[in-house]
Amino acid sequence: MGYQLKIRVATPRIGTYCRVTRDPACFLDEALNHEAARTPNILVVDDDLDIQASLRDLLQDAGYQVICKSNGAEAAAYLRDNPAPACIVFDLWMPVMDGWQFFDKLRGGAGSDIPAVVVTAAESHWGYPIPPKQVLRKPINPNRLLALVASLKTSGPVSAPAPVSAARPK
Repeated sequence: MGYQLKIRVATPRIGTYCRVTRDPACFLDEALNHEAARTPNILVVDDDLDIQASLRDLLQDAGYQVICKSNGAEAAAYLRDNPAPACIVFDLWMPVMDGWQFFDKLRGGAGSDIPAVVVTAAESHWGYPIPPKQVLRKPINPNRLLALVASLKTSGPVSAPAPVSAARPK
C-alpha cells in the first residue's frame, strides 16, 4: 500500500523499463498519521454542543486531537473500545450518565490512570469527584484550561479526593 507501479515505454534505443515509485498522496497520509500518533488525544465529555464545540476548538488550536462525547455512557464506551486519551475534560451535569457516575466508572476500571479536568457550573457543595484544583467553573478561563490540561497530561493519574458527604443529584 502506498506504492504505485509505473511502466514507461521509451524510444527503441533506450528500451522499456519499469519504475516503482511512491504515490505523493501516500507521503501526506503517512505524515498525517505519524503526526496524529504523536499528538495527544483529549476526550471532551459535555452534553452542551456549544460548549463541546468551544472546548474542541480551543484544544485543537492548542495542538491536541479532540474526541467529543455527549454523556458519560458514550465516553465510557469510547474508552472501552479505544486507546486511552492523554486527558479527559468532562462536565458533571449530563443526561444518561452524569459526570459523577462517569468518574466512578472510570476510577473503577481501566481508565483509572487517565488525568481528568472537570468543567462545570456545579457549586462545590455538590462535591467534586476530583481535587478542586482540577475543577474549572463555567464560564472558564481558556488559558487556565490549557495550562491545566498541559500539566495533567504529563503528570500522570489523578487520585480522587476523599468521599464527600454532600448529596449528589439522583
